[in-house]
Amino acid sequence: MIRILIFFFTAAISTFAFAAEYNFESNISNFKHGFQLGDLILVEDKITTKEPFSDAPKLLVKKNVGIRLVRQESHNVSKGGEHTFFNIITYQIFHRSEGKKYALPTHHYKIGDDELEISTKSYWFSRIASSDLNEILLNSLGQIKPNPLNHSRQPLFALLALSFSVLLILLYKKMDLTFVTRMNGPFTKANKKIKPLHRLGNEESYDESVLVLMDGCNKAFGQNMNGDSIDKLISNKSKYFSFKHEIKAFVDITNDEVYSSESFYSKSRFDKILYLSNELKIIERKL
Repeated sequence: MIRILIFFFTAAISTFAFAAEYNFESNISNFKHGFQLGDLILVEDKITTKEPFSDAPKLLVKKNVGIRLVRQESHNVSKGGEHTFFNIITYQIFHRSEGKKYALPTHHYKIGDDELEISTKSYWFSRIASSDLNEILLNSLGQIKPNPLNHSRQPLFALLALSFSVLLILLYKKMDLTFVTRMNGPFTKANKKIKPLHRLGNEESYDESVLVLMDGCNKAFGQNMNGDSIDKLISNKSKYFSFKHEIKAFVDITNDEVYSSESFYSKSRFDKILYLSNELKIIERKL
């Protein structure tokens, strides 16, 4: 039993010896005799210690009804062997209740493993904001209303601009405006003809789709396409280079179909032709 008491006594002495000592205070820096709805309250917390702060004190914020924490600005000052942490906290009043005395939220700071509690001041809330008498009181008491919060609308405008840009891109890809050359090129016309043929899904509509897309290729590249001409027409700098192999495969098989009685009709190949015509239409519209 004696050993246990000695252990706890020694631990208590060690804790007391190595525990940091803090001096602290909290004051309303823009104090006045009657705050109104929407007013800002500026609170300055000051924590002083003889040892440098291992970690910057962190305010543990809790949600409060009727008053909202808007922002906080902090800085450290070291002078004469003392280290002081200043934290300017801005609240805004949203009371809808009667005018009376209210207490500001208690401030809890986390400093390393320590937690510090600072009891803040009280303030009066007035409901006579629209009264002429209130203006007289403000002037006679020398009270100054802080600048209101400036809510930036830049993020909203940026979001609207981005949404509008995305909408234009989607419309540009979906719309077919015949008076815009890029929207009415050979591949666009071929794609418009192949879509209804693909819905029919028979061998006759497949044969016609092959001829339609082949005609679009000939018009787009300015000559009758064959496997040998593709390498010359579609260089590394061509906008169609990414689909060079697909175009070459289509042209090779189509030439075999055109110049022989054999047909390569299948549902999957019909799907590939529709897909290829759609991708070529999109590439055709790129700047």
